[in-house]
Amino acid sequence: MLFLNDEYRIYKTLKGIEGIPQVYYYGTMDEYHAMVFDYLGPSLDSWMSRSERLLPPDSIALVALQMISILERFHERGLIHGDINPSNMLTHPDTSALYLIDFGMTSTFLHGGHHVERKQLDVVQGTIRYMSIDAMSGYVSSRRDDLESLGYVLLYFLKGKLPWQGIPAEGYNHRVAKVQAFKESFLATWKPESTLECVQER
Repeated sequence: MLFLNDEYRIYKTLKGIEGIPQVYYYGTMDEYHAMVFDYLGPSLDSWMSRSERLLPPDSIALVALQMISILERFHERGLIHGDINPSNMLTHPDTSALYLIDFGMTSTFLHGGHHVERKQLDVVQGTIRYMSIDAMSGYVSSRRDDLESLGYVLLYFLKGKLPWQGIPAEGYNHRVAKVQAFKESFLATWKPESTLECVQER
């Protein structure tokens, strides 16, 4: 988990990328830290909750195109977001443009010009519902983890609920283990072309 000054440095690293808010001020007042960036509209998660209806297929396709483009530029700067979920996808109040926020779990995947070693850590961080299987196993994050999480987000927009939502569990670690097992079982049998055909038909 990063502090606000660390997040501010990430915003500076990402400056100029379309879909990343522009920071206008960062500083301290008394014992408080403050950061001011673009005024944006509600998140896609808020939109789903308030509307109580699914995103139409053409809107899901637009979300996919914009988020893939943002993540491509994000990764080109040597960074991984680490917490792709609908709450971190904000809409512009006047356009259909999407913005990606919240870099509290962002990390680098390059060291000395090479990809960091794939190894397991002692801590699991992220939003369980959208976390990649590798992330749930505690592995160091990579670009594919962001893309896997985005895939879960798009499936959520398409269906309105993910298959592993609401699984009963006692405590965080137990929930992580149960959801991970469900995801692994789900992905072993899921046929992506079926969902694509569903989108085309609608």
